Amino acid sequence: MIIDNPPGTGDEPLTILQSVPLDGVVMVTTPQAVVQEDVRKGINLVLESKVPIVGIVENMSGFICPHCHEEVPIFGSGNSEEMAKKMDVHFLGKIPLNVETPVSSDTGIPMVIKDPKSDIAKKISEIANYIESTIIKKK
Repeated sequence: MIIDNPPGTGDEPLTILQSVPLDGVVMVTTPQAVVQEDVRKGINLVLESKVPIVGIVENMSGFICPHCHEEVPIFGSGNSEEMAKKMDVHFLGKIPLNVETPVSSDTGIPMVIKDPKSDIAKKISEIANYIESTIIKKK
């Protein structure tokens, strides 16, 4: 089961950490410094609860232009990798925004199925495979 909590250290994440037996946590950040500060606090909360952190994903790392296919850092260039390293947490990767992903989701066919050879599908699959293999190893 996957539980998607709001960012931060509020009641929702704390209740889940205290009430549900978890195999691991994946922290998700974006490039903005204020978001990364919330994620740092969240990492500390998870570490205090003794639940393993599988890694950190940087979501919305940039925008893939549908015309030239260049990635533009519309939310700035984050330091997610550096933050992960400083906090001794595995960095899982960056996932940029693109036009096809929400359209694909709205049709009920995720990108990893619709276009498995696309860069975004490959990145998502690599992250998912790492998470799965990490959780299985711990069992």
